[in-house]
Amino acid sequence: MKIGQVKYKLAIGGIAALFLAGLCIAYFIFINLQVKIVIPENFGQARTDASMTAAEIVALTEKSLNVLNQINNADRNYDFSRALDLVYSEQSQVKKINQKTTELNERLAIMAKFIRDIKPQEASDVAFAAVSEEVSLISHMVNYGAYFNALLETLEYKFSGDIRYDSSDVQLLVGNMNKEVKEINSINESFSMKMAEFDKITEEKFKIF
Repeated sequence: MKIGQVKYKLAIGGIAALFLAGLCIAYFIFINLQVKIVIPENFGQARTDASMTAAEIVALTEKSLNVLNQINNADRNYDFSRALDLVYSEQSQVKKINQKTTELNERLAIMAKFIRDIKPQEASDVAFAAVSEEVSLISHMVNYGAYFNALLETLEYKFSGDIRYDSSDVQLLVGNMNKEVKEINSINESFSMKMAEFDKITEEKFKIF
């Protein structure tokens, strides 16, 4: 084989080797530039459970306000027996609200536990903000339950003819309950918006569980 041919083949081989090396480097860079999305399974399940529990809480508070309107109508129609029955039946709803509040707190605690394992950091930060805000809902739910229970007790005094009844308490308690409901709804809406942002960050990326 002539020297020229050898040099030519060596040159071709060198070019091919450089080309392959370039491809390898490019592939390595491409892989490392891809943002890996890590969403712990426990976080995802707790998120689903928390959303369902929060929805149940909202439904319970809306139902309770509706029943209060029914009690008010019965009162205006001097149907004190029905009003008292509604008060008694609604007292069990307070227990349900408190139970759901406890459940939500447990779900949020699980979410908070696994936030640090979420990647990328941007998604982790958004999840932290969402959970932190939703945790503040717990205190509003506790307040709502306390006001609600006190209101039902006050109404029980009224419709049973108890001398401890004070009409000024009713207006004050109803006003406080309405404030808490507004806060609860606002926090839930903000939580949903932040989790939608979380989904937007992660939905177009490959997820590793």
